[in-house]
Amino acid sequence: MEYRFQLSELITELDSVVAIIDPEMNQQAIRWGGTYSEWQANVQQLRDFINLRCDALTTGFIDCYPLTGPYSLVVNSNPSTAGPVKVNSIMIDQFPWTGTYYGGIDTRFKAMPDPAFSFDHWTSDHHTFFPGSNSDSVITDLTANDTVTAYYNTSSIHTIRTSSISVTIYPNIFSESFYNRLFTSLRNTRINEIANTGRQGCLINIHDRSGYDTRPAHFER
Repeated sequence: MEYRFQLSELITELDSVVAIIDPEMNQQAIRWGGTYSEWQANVQQLRDFINLRCDALTTGFIDCYPLTGPYSLVVNSNPSTAGPVKVNSIMIDQFPWTGTYYGGIDTRFKAMPDPAFSFDHWTSDHHTFFPGSNSDSVITDLTANDTVTAYYNTSSIHTIRTSSISVTIYPNIFSESFYNRLFTSLRNTRINEIANTGRQGCLINIHDRSGYDTRPAHFER
């Protein structure tokens, strides 16, 4: 089941609401009848219903659909600060993270590295990925409890700094001859970042008074 429908999340939500209204319940009972103890008993009844309902849903899915499991899934990121991992519709940014998922249905993973990192590969204790472990977006069908880890590399960054401009080039300034024309005018503009997107060009993030603007540039061989 997805994150918001897990038992721990539902109980946490109930407890948060109870904490808000609990201080008012004695006055509520005096004004409208009943007792504080009766209210506490009703809260416990609701908590018991949530526990039983989650157990019923866990087995009910198996009875209604051709699913297997549920299985415990641990999601990791290496390094843990490289960026979030999306599992189906859940964005995970705290690792390790544990959830419960079914087999007989696709479970989707997407690595979302921060700019300082690049995705490398996935690992799994028991499963294979489609289209392959080197793709940042993959699918698998769980058949057992598993731990899935996204591995990242740090980006190769070379920075040139002067008193007036800062230029960052990916992956290496010496791997390409410098482009023939950086920009038509640098007036009121600070060049912040140049990201190489291929042999023929790059993207320049310009920071000026209006914020960031991405403009194309071209290498000259």
